[in-house]
Parts: sequence; C-alpha cells; structure tokens
Amino acid sequence: MIKASVGEEVIAFAPLSKTAEIKGPSFGANVALIPINDPNYNGVDQVTYGTREPFVINGPGEYEVNGTFIRGIASPGPDKKINIIYSVRFDDIHLVHLGALEDENITTEAKEVIGDADILFLPQKVEKLGSRLNPKIIVPLYPLKGKDSKSVDKLVIKRKDIESKEGEIIPVWSF
Repeated sequence: MIKASVGEEVIAFAPLSKTAEIKGPSFGANVALIPINDPNYNGVDQVTYGTREPFVINGPGEYEVNGTFIRGIASPGPDKKINIIYSVRFDDIHLVHLGALEDENITTEAKEVIGDADILFLPQKVEKLGSRLNPKIIVPLYPLKGKDSKSVDKLVIKRKDIESKEGEIIPVWSF
C-alpha cells in the first residue's frame, strides 16, 4: 500500500484489506485507488478512518477529485483478472502505480500515460519494465536484496527534488 499526501489531501494506492497476506496501517484517505479485486489491493476498510470515507476508484477512466487528476487504464492482472494502472497528477508531481501488473507488454495507451512519470511504483513481476519506461524515480513494491538496497520508511519528495533524478531506485521495503 502506498500513501501519498499533500496537506490534508491523502491518496491510498492499492490499500491492503484486513484479510490481506501482509498487514498494513489504518488511516483516513480522501481517495482510494483499487487496481484489482483482491484482498491485497482493495482494502477500503483500512483507509476509512474517523470521519474520512474515501472516494473509491476501482476501474478505468478519467477522474478529478479535489483538483487531483486521475486516469485508470485497464491491463492484464493475475488469474485473468483486470488490473488498473493509475496515473495521478498530485501537487504537480506525476505518480504512476502499476497495481498488480504481471505482463510487461503494455498497451501504447499505457506507455503514453506512464511515459512522463516522475515516480513509478513498480511490482516485482514487471521489474524490467521500470528501466524501459524512464521514470525519474522508481519505487519497487517488493523487497530488494543486497547491501546497496537500504530502504526508507517514509519518502518525502518535492517537485524540485525530482528534477535532477533519472531512473533512481528508492526501496521502501526492508528484507
């Protein structure tokens, strides 16, 4: 699960449900982006907290929520399910979450939307796709092995920090 926030606006990408294999935090989100109908990716209950009940997006299309532009693109997922790739323009930063994408052969439409990503959240099954898409920052959604794979608990990025990056990998998982 990825939590992106600016001020009071909070977006949850692929929130974990209470029955997910991995346990995640509970917090209040304004928007919950659900890439696939699976407990590891559809935990709206975990991002509904206090008075916050998120606007849920769980399919392809174009959306605008509180000034944030979101585009969902259908792609192949596990077990012949449809996966949604989400492209989000959030505080002048372009975030792309590939969800549970399992096939590196993505559509031309998906390539165009992903093409200028500032930050790409990348699942392991398509890890080679990351270098071909040329994002400024790659955040692997899986543990990296090796001594050079020091992870961070929290990633704070500002627009000016991104400008000088080119394919930098920033792990957020410990192994």
